Amino acid sequence: MIFFLTPLVAERSVSNWELTCELLKQTLGSLENQSAPDFQSIVCCHDIPDFAANLDERFQFIEHPFAPPEDARTISTKNSGLWDMMLKRDVALYRANPDPDDFVILLDADDLVHRSVVAEIAPLTEFDGVLMNNGYELCHKWRRLLRRNNMVGRSGTSFALSGRIIRPPISLEEPDLTNTLYHSVWHSNVIEYLEDGSHAHKYLDGERVIYRTNTTLNHSDCYRSGALIRSAKHRLKFLLGRPVSKRDLANFGEF
Repeated sequence: MIFFLTPLVAERSVSNWELTCELLKQTLGSLENQSAPDFQSIVCCHDIPDFAANLDERFQFIEHPFAPPEDARTISTKNSGLWDMMLKRDVALYRANPDPDDFVILLDADDLVHRSVVAEIAPLTEFDGVLMNNGYELCHKWRRLLRRNNMVGRSGTSFALSGRIIRPPISLEEPDLTNTLYHSVWHSNVIEYLEDGSHAHKYLDGERVIYRTNTTLNHSDCYRSGALIRSAKHRLKFLLGRPVSKRDLANFGEF
């Protein structure tokens, strides 16, 4: 079984809830598009989008037991958007409670995964980690894809860890929630963790993940200045990419 865990920001924490829901719908659509059906998606949230009622039993929306952060844009305190995301991820992991041969993928609420991901990863039970290092950065506004070959360093969606090493929380108390592996291992150091710990791991071939950054969304929730979006450097970067194709839509679902 593959578990996809997705923390969703609270409605009160964003200025464009409609866009937030639309991006999540596309993300979960990439799971509906999977060639193998053996997965579970768990979204931990304060507010359940309306479209959730149309999804099948593989998709669960669970209520976050903690209040939304006062300022979701801060990252330096426990009352922050980052801490909120981390706790939601751990609450979802508590609900999943994966078996040793299961895998867990942290699926960001605006990322997309290739339709073969479940079919490719599920049989790899001899590995503690599976890395998807190739993928694309998506410019939401211009619908252009820029190929990336270091996805593990860019996106949490880019790796799967087995139930043998993941350490699910034993309760919904905050000390237990924050005792999971994900509080010490992020996408920035997961390769080092797997290699230093002599954990068996494998890289998947091909582009398996599409991710969006705040700047490529180009909406009012961007943490960075809008000037970056308009800069010649940013435009040039995506001119080096390519337009979204019908093949991309077949592989990643509608987006």
